[in-house]
Amino acid sequence: ALSWPRTSQRTAPGSWAGSTRATRRWVANMTNPGGILATCNYLPPASPDACRLDVVTVTCNRPGAVKEQGARLAPQLFPDDRWIVVDDAPNQAAPFSELAHALERPEAFMGIRLSYVRNGRVGTVNQAREAGCRLARPDAWIVEVDDHDFVEPDALAAVRDAICRGAVFVYGDVQWCTEDGRLGRTFRKPDYHPYLFRDEMCPAEGVRAFPKWLYEAAGGYRWSGEPGLHRNEFPAGDYALYTRMELLTEGTGFHRIACVLNRQPKVEGGISTRYGQQQLENAIAIRAAAQNGTLL
Repeated sequence: ALSWPRTSQRTAPGSWAGSTRATRRWVANMTNPGGILATCNYLPPASPDACRLDVVTVTCNRPGAVKEQGARLAPQLFPDDRWIVVDDAPNQAAPFSELAHALERPEAFMGIRLSYVRNGRVGTVNQAREAGCRLARPDAWIVEVDDHDFVEPDALAAVRDAICRGAVFVYGDVQWCTEDGRLGRTFRKPDYHPYLFRDEMCPAEGVRAFPKWLYEAAGGYRWSGEPGLHRNEFPAGDYALYTRMELLTEGTGFHRIACVLNRQPKVEGGISTRYGQQQLENAIAIRAAAQNGTLL
């Protein structure tokens, strides 16, 4: 039987300090939890202090961007939080010592060098994400933050607040910007309703968070073998993972934070640019499998 640390009893919404305006009026749709949440009698943390976060960032030859990300995360990490960075083992040594000191708490940093480029082609960024998520602690919440996500100063506070209100999967809005920080349009994600991911291929860019136990129950990122459903699901592996989580919870406990959690510039040569058509085809296959009950 699946089990995880029962961190606390539920507390009344708004009863802790630091609740953000974007989430203060919200209570997660956990009155009638479904699926795995009902089976295991899930209880959320009682306060933000009880939310242990393991922030996972994957990167590819962008040490400057990752160091800046460390400076943004440093004021937001609690003493028991951790930042896990997975680098694709470039030719030059990864500047992990610099990244650790960017946090002003080197003990909160964990760096991995992992090559996810094979035979001159991209094997899958999902291999790097899987490596980072695998190192997350059993009772931690995984917060995925890419190296090019310019995290807003209150992003992790908003995530903790949503978790304490009962959410088991959290996502928020994205502000497009240029590399030098000039703002573009705001990407407003759709508000969550049951089976949004299964039925509508909801985009998953930007900051997102979920507990380690749910990640494991959903089978994690799938990256080995040839490209295709249930094998190497690059470049739509994040969508497949999140949809599996949604099916396990029967569409309960998911929540959109109705504010910008990060700014995001257009990355030249990014996955969506190079593999856009393949990404769409994979997403369509994932959605079809979810709807006909064969995704898990």
